[in-house]
Amino acid sequence: MLSRRELLRASVVSLASGIVMPNLFARALEVAAADHRVSGPNAAVLDRTLIIIQLAGGNDGLNTVIPYQSGEYYAARPTLAIAPESVIPLNDQLGLHPSLSALHSLWSQGQLAIIDGVGYDHPSLSHFQAMDIWQTADP
Repeated sequence: MLSRRELLRASVVSLASGIVMPNLFARALEVAAADHRVSGPNAAVLDRTLIIIQLAGGNDGLNTVIPYQSGEYYAARPTLAIAPESVIPLNDQLGLHPSLSALHSLWSQGQLAIIDGVGYDHPSLSHFQAMDIWQTADP
């Protein structure tokens, strides 16, 4: 059961987050808009948007971008593997989970790139340190 003290503490944290977060997003959008006002030879390059999706939590990367032609994938995941006929093919080796058809249409239009198997040198095997490195881009 939640005590009154815990409820008040959670309320204050939620209220503070609600005030700060929109301001952070607004500033990020202002910076992005300023970048798009650049003219000259780099103007065409800046007419694109990079969206990075971090699937934190319980995402299973091997069942998101699936090596559906790999016998090793099916041998290692006898109960978790996605059946090859259900996979949405990206090429002759990799495909998307069946629930990601909207991403496949972006892929087909050349509006989506997937970078599979990204890592960094000398990982410490600490989840928390790895998340800090990914979120700050500072190994």
